[in-house]
Amino acid sequence: MHMAVSGILSRGWLAWVAVLLIAPAAGALDITGLTITTAGTTNTANGIQDSGNNRFQVASSTSITLAPGAAVPDTIGSLLQFQTRYASVVAQDREGGSAATAQTATHEYIITFTVDNPALTTYQIDISTLRVGALTLVTDDAGNGSASIGAVSGTLDAIVDGALALAAVGPLTGASGGVTAFNQSGSTLTVTSSAASQLYTLRFLWTSSATSTRDEAAIRMGIDGSMTNATTAENYSLDARSVSGDGHFVNVAATIITAPEPAPAALISLGLVALGLRGRRARR
Repeated sequence: MHMAVSGILSRGWLAWVAVLLIAPAAGALDITGLTITTAGTTNTANGIQDSGNNRFQVASSTSITLAPGAAVPDTIGSLLQFQTRYASVVAQDREGGSAATAQTATHEYIITFTVDNPALTTYQIDISTLRVGALTLVTDDAGNGSASIGAVSGTLDAIVDGALALAAVGPLTGASGGVTAFNQSGSTLTVTSSAASQLYTLRFLWTSSATSTRDEAAIRMGIDGSMTNATTAENYSLDARSVSGDGHFVNVAATIITAPEPAPAALISLGLVALGLRGRRARR
């Protein structure tokens, strides 16, 4: 028995087998199937009216601003992360008359992704959110306006979580125009899992409203308005704000916090290596 083991060792095969059995699997943790979409008929559809006495625009879009990248080895500290963005604009400009006209929009969107974990490591997911934009009024016709954005509610796998919530902003009101910028960050939501494969679903919801009585009102959140008929409250050329810097951002990071224990086969191979080395020493 010892001679056979020694013979294998002399060719180096048993040592290589042991290394291969013990080595962590490459690409053990992966994020796949990442999507971000508006929530069907709930998210207010894009629309624009650029003429007449009742001008308005509502628009929204979604994007992946940072992709998760390739799978990472199953070692403690290995990290995958991604970022998504929901952008929008809501604007209202009532021309003529004395009645107030409001444009209210519902913003709702969904992020889904799957964490594949074939090595059954324990990983931690950290989810953080940021909402950046501005309430904007422009005085152009001796009237007044109002702009506000509602509180954000968020769910993970259909369960409401306060860490994903953000407070309402506004209203900004008056007849002299102005800009109220907002830059809101929530708490970090942390979950752990060791499932071989798990689907996660994030959903966010809030409303915004722009009201005009012969003055312009808008909520700018990452989309440059496209009304051309002497309406400017929705335009990023109005000030030094950045289109790409505004929006509702979601950052997700998945980090391995516990590496898997060596498999029984790996332990057996180590025993065989030790036995072979002992036999070689005895013959010397």
